Amino acid sequence: VKIISSTLSDSQGSMPLRAVWFNMPRLKDTLISGTRVALYGKVERRNGLQLTSPEIEILDESDPESVGRIVPVYQATAGLSQKWVRRIVGAALDSHLSEARDFIPLEILRGHGLPELAPSILELHRPQGRESWLKARTRIAFDELFILQVGLLLRKNERIASQKSQTQKSQTQNSPKKTCPKTREKFHAFLASMPFPLTNAQKRVIGEIEADMKLGRPMNRLLQGDVGSGKTAVAVSAIIMAADAGFQSAFAAPTEILAQQHYFRLAPWFAKFEIEAVLLTGSLSKKEKGAATTSIKSGKAGLVIGTHAIFSPNILFDNLGLVVIDEQHRFGVLQKNALLSKTHFPHVLVMSATPIPRTLTLSIYGDLDVSTLDELPSGRKPVKTVVSRFSQMSRILSALRAILGQRRQVYWVCPLIEESEKMGKVDLSTVNSRFEYLRGRLPDARIALLHGQLPSEEKEAVMKAFSGGEFDILVATSIIEVGLDVPNATLMVIEDASRFGVAQLHQLRGRVGRGSEESLCVLLSDHATPDGMERLSALA
Repeated sequence: VKIISSTLSDSQGSMPLRAVWFNMPRLKDTLISGTRVALYGKVERRNGLQLTSPEIEILDESDPESVGRIVPVYQATAGLSQKWVRRIVGAALDSHLSEARDFIPLEILRGHGLPELAPSILELHRPQGRESWLKARTRIAFDELFILQVGLLLRKNERIASQKSQTQKSQTQNSPKKTCPKTREKFHAFLASMPFPLTNAQKRVIGEIEADMKLGRPMNRLLQGDVGSGKTAVAVSAIIMAADAGFQSAFAAPTEILAQQHYFRLAPWFAKFEIEAVLLTGSLSKKEKGAATTSIKSGKAGLVIGTHAIFSPNILFDNLGLVVIDEQHRFGVLQKNALLSKTHFPHVLVMSATPIPRTLTLSIYGDLDVSTLDELPSGRKPVKTVVSRFSQMSRILSALRAILGQRRQVYWVCPLIEESEKMGKVDLSTVNSRFEYLRGRLPDARIALLHGQLPSEEKEAVMKAFSGGEFDILVATSIIEVGLDVPNATLMVIEDASRFGVAQLHQLRGRVGRGSEESLCVLLSDHATPDGMERLSALA
């Protein structure tokens, strides 16, 4: 290791300061006696005061602005010093900043209180102060989002034009399947058979979907709505519209248990309208999978409900016209594209229960039309959410016992499977230890354990048993955030809740409140930071 050492002093006669650098031999030629420098780094006591590997800047006597001003710190790499990068960027600004042309009209900038482009670029590299720097940063961020939105809009328009062209081309080929006349017979029968009245929000969204499907081009729509807002009923409406027009539909769910729940609940209902539904999951036997594949390929199956198995290249559709993707964030882009490639520009409806602010929706799903279910069906009660401490465990257990006495069910979620060595203490926020703890406190309760390290067959069996009411309490990790629909579950306890993201907490809370009974979600946290507690309070 080559060490460069220099002794520094100032004009005030302060204690001499030693500066040390490692493996920087070129500094030897720079640090000439009498040179004025500015240094930045950590001061330590080592036989006096020492700066270890400080950042150094040689002060230019002819440039007083180089002293005492805010300087930028750029992302660099080995062999590139901050001083060198600053010099190059500074030269580029001096030579080319005048070429920066504002593409946003001045009245819009003034209306939003935004500075012009060239001064903003200069301020980011040579800030005069924090407030002016923040204004410049906001202006550049505005530009980035504006360009993103324009790009998404152009992509959407290109997709619509391409789909319209392809649709017209297919119609000129006199394909009987593509020109199948649309009726409303099944749809009217479906509305008449509804066991509950649709909310105004459901009626509005169904109308938006119906309008999309009449346009002569494929629908691309995001349906967002809180857990229990009735997204499935809207999806069923779209599937029946597709069946009325003579097309098959595919309904993709992220987990096998959720796909099974959808199938067993919806298949008898669809049968009333002469729509045959088949289930397609990875656990089907070879014989069952073969029968389902044949039914799909022949067009006999009007609806396919399944998991990622639907995306398999072996699954061929006769006339797929609608793709519904539940909990769309759990599917990858390539998986969605694999399903869409099985047919020629189908209608697409993706659903999400995670609340997405409109501005973020436009940024992420800018090429989708957005529908929102902002109303709960009659009889549904909002889930009460409270933030609590571990010191209140006795009160939580009392509430749990009362709920079990009403023959209701409970979820108990922990962030870890086993104790972490890094914590250096016994941590009850693990499913294994909490499972044993609850078994000791509630000897008469039927308690199940569920986490990601269990074999797939065992996980499916536990979820199915809990759904069927064979267990009172399910102690689990966040593996249950989607895929379980148990209306009888009315209490959700989430330990160390600050370790989970807001979207994940929202999904977990959505496991309760799925029936007509009042439900409670308890967010337990003793170790949350101030920001973490603010997030939990906002969620509550």
